[in-house]
Amino acid sequence: EYLYLAKPSNTAPSKIPLYVKWHPPNMGSYKFNTDGAARSSNSFSGYDGVIRDSTGNWELGFSGCSYHANSLHMELLGVLQGLRLALQHNLMPLEIEIDATEVIHLLNTDNLLYSHMLNDCRSMIHQLGNPPIKHAYREQKLVADRLARYAIEARLCTTAVIFEEPPLFVLDLLHAD
Repeated sequence: EYLYLAKPSNTAPSKIPLYVKWHPPNMGSYKFNTDGAARSSNSFSGYDGVIRDSTGNWELGFSGCSYHANSLHMELLGVLQGLRLALQHNLMPLEIEIDATEVIHLLNTDNLLYSHMLNDCRSMIHQLGNPPIKHAYREQKLVADRLARYAIEARLCTTAVIFEEPPLFVLDLLHAD
């Protein structure tokens, strides 16, 4: 019995497909999806976000990049920029979706390396009425993912570009949602 249980298994664990897509926020609310990306092949890293209403309509989007930054730093920059825009444009009530579970964890704990960014995020989250912050799979926020890649490819490193209308390169994904 021991030998049977202790021997290595030759079967790979079965994979169960999980179908995910973007879901609109509650009626009268806004949803903020953010993303960050770092590429080791070049020294550019991107961050972005998009805020949509309860019918899926584009409210605001942004894209930016930085030099020599890691993915976590870019994810936090995306959260920070999106929260600022939500406050400036009074886009409340707000729901926040992030694919980086580490960012969600950091927002609820202390971290000396990112303390200034985290404190700014927490302050704005409080000003926004403590909106729910949820994990979202990358496949649920393909529009934000494409904006992040655009930021890196276009090298938008001077300041974030704000999109009041959806850029042409995300329209197919926006309509697919």
